[in-house]
Amino acid sequence: MSSPLSALVADAASAAHGEARRMAYGMLANSVEATKEASVQFAADARCVDVCLRGLEAGDEAIRVAAAKCVKAAAKRAPAFRGALAKKGGIAPLVAMAETGSVEAAMRAAWALANLAVDSAANKTAIREGRGLAALVNLLRRQRAASPLAASSLRNYEGEALRERAAQGLDALCQGDAKNQEAVVLACVEIKSRAPHEMLSP
Repeated sequence: MSSPLSALVADAASAAHGEARRMAYGMLANSVEATKEASVQFAADARCVDVCLRGLEAGDEAIRVAAAKCVKAAAKRAPAFRGALAKKGGIAPLVAMAETGSVEAAMRAAWALANLAVDSAANKTAIREGRGLAALVNLLRRQRAASPLAASSLRNYEGEALRERAAQGLDALCQGDAKNQEAVVLACVEIKSRAPHEMLSP
């Protein structure tokens, strides 16, 4: 008999579109993030990489956010998942979320990228070469630059959470990687030389 989590993976894999697909991914993400055991079980499921990729490439941002949550949880617990997702192209949609997504989407993408970089030299290189470092450096200032001085406390909180996840991602990418450390320094120098409203180009 399949487990409840296995059934949720099946639902996400089979849901075609619309509200049913959004609900399937949302329920899956909530379950995968709930406990360490659930994230380990999800990462061990042969369908998990494809389900995550399908979600990350969805047109609906809610589905992309849910998929990024699944990536974050599975990547934290399973080195094999980190490599498999990267090899199948999972880094590019996460970088795109960090570059152009809402605050929530960018934060989830940054967190997922951070966990994909843990103990993986190959992923650190792939994220750097895929514009991920520039995207994360931009996130450190994006929300602050966009917010007026009279921004609400909620928006300020969201901005701080976004910057915290971006910093976490950069820290993971720079651990033991001299090329990434140099790239971050250069990116920061480039940002300081630009007008306040500008971001790093891809």
